[in-house]
Amino acid sequence: NYRLGALGFTDLSSFAEGYETSGVNGLLDQIKALEWVQINIGAFGGDPERVTIAGESAGAFSVTTLLGAPRARGLFHRAIPQSGAAHHTLTQAQGRRVAELLMQETQSTDVQALIDCPVETLLNAQNTASARYHTE
Repeated sequence: NYRLGALGFTDLSSFAEGYETSGVNGLLDQIKALEWVQINIGAFGGDPERVTIAGESAGAFSVTTLLGAPRARGLFHRAIPQSGAAHHTLTQAQGRRVAELLMQETQSTDVQALIDCPVETLLNAQNTASARYHTE
């Protein structure tokens, strides 16, 4: 499991210090899961030197991104991406604009207000902000 959408990939690094990795929290969740696998796979009869990750569509995006992620090095040894690739990324300016729209939709005046926003409100705002972004 990992955080999706606004919960996992909103880049807040332009708005406050300490949020440098906020735009990739979903991938960091996946890396944490792979670290857990490395620690615990032996208890399930598995081999930590033979971990394979696989993903389809958005999962393939994750797989191909993890292939190039230094923090993921050594956590898996084979990869199967299907029907997707790491091609849909935003520039820093685009990521900032998406975050601005999300803050507007949640009526958040700063990062802390966005963090304190109820999840349901954030998820609803994510859809509206995305629609606005794609019509600009």
